[in-house]
Amino acid sequence: MTDQRENLRSEAAAELHQLGADLRAGKAGAGTAGRILRAHLAVEACLRRHLQVMNPNLGAIEDLRLNFDRLRTAVVGMKTGSVAWANDQLQCLNVIRNKLAHRPDTIISCEDVKPLRCDAEALLQDSVAKERLAVIVQDPAWTVEAWAMVFGMMLAVEQAMQRHMNDAEARQRELHDSAIQLLRELLGEEGQHGGV
Repeated sequence: MTDQRENLRSEAAAELHQLGADLRAGKAGAGTAGRILRAHLAVEACLRRHLQVMNPNLGAIEDLRLNFDRLRTAVVGMKTGSVAWANDQLQCLNVIRNKLAHRPDTIISCEDVKPLRCDAEALLQDSVAKERLAVIVQDPAWTVEAWAMVFGMMLAVEQAMQRHMNDAEARQRELHDSAIQLLRELLGEEGQHGGV
């Protein structure tokens, strides 16, 4: 069980490392708009990976040519734990991205990103932490990036769990097939007793 937990942690950590690298790549020399657009792309990549991991029989997801809103709808429609709560936040992020994409001179305010920070505020019980958050969230790009990291982390954990469930199911099928084969051997030839 400890090995399984460690595997889950390392898989989730690898996903988070990639998400962090994606977000950091957009920070260097980028203004608020660039950082928000980079976070949007990182979340879109997370949604794409999540859809693929949770539905391995889909094939090449790139061939489906799903935009952000269709990815959001598909993933939220799966009703998995991490995504079900995030529908409103994903819509908020997409609205912000569309504002920036269509009008690059748009200024994103703290009010625009408020839906993304409500969860963080609700989770913090410590008044000192709430005060620090109040100072930090004056930067809308920081709020979007922080939310993207939390969202990515939750998806990464869920994906790691799904991979291990898929592996466990495959092992269970192998054991079942082996047991059937052993039973057939014990009963003699397949056709002799009408098959199993």
